[in-house]
Amino acid sequence: MRMRLVVIWSLVALFSILATADGSSRIVETDELLWFLDRPIGWGDFQGKPPVHAESTGQAAEIHTAIRWHLELVIEYDCQQYLWKAIVNRGSLVATNTMDPTLSWVVPGRKTNTALRHEQGHFDLNEVYRRKLQKALPALAAEGDTAESARHALQGLIDKTSEETLNQLAETEERYDEETCHGTDLQGQAAWNQAIDAWLGDPDLAP
Repeated sequence: MRMRLVVIWSLVALFSILATADGSSRIVETDELLWFLDRPIGWGDFQGKPPVHAESTGQAAEIHTAIRWHLELVIEYDCQQYLWKAIVNRGSLVATNTMDPTLSWVVPGRKTNTALRHEQGHFDLNEVYRRKLQKALPALAAEGDTAESARHALQGLIDKTSEETLNQLAETEERYDEETCHGTDLQGQAAWNQAIDAWLGDPDLAP
């Protein structure tokens, strides 16, 4: 016989990457424009004020993106194995990819289609790794002698998986900037556009 004593925990997390023209990144907070396949970004979405150093360093633009997720954990007791088991409630997971227009900026006079396509690539890369999280997190599960130990173990797996995914995103963003020369290498940009399109179709193909 298996008795189910269910405890539900609600978790919310924010992962935000500021993708810059020089390839750097940092953790920030944001919540604005959702990514949609049929709604590419435009220069009107870049409403922030460029920093004073932008023109002298040659930066054209900077997009501020974020990945958020919310999920619930279900913890139940297995009377046959005498263990508490923690799983992710698959139907509860909601992960979003957003852009904050108020923190995204473009230098006046540098609003080229080439630069905009490069920034769209950053937003699209964020979407690729959002989809990787959307797939990975519901597959996680853990066990423990108590409900709390099972919850703690699953929380650790969630944190580890999320951190690894977002670290890989940051590394991929850096490679993207390096191999496209921040969008100025048209051949490199074209190759990355093709790769990103493929990864959006199948996120498992992404590094």
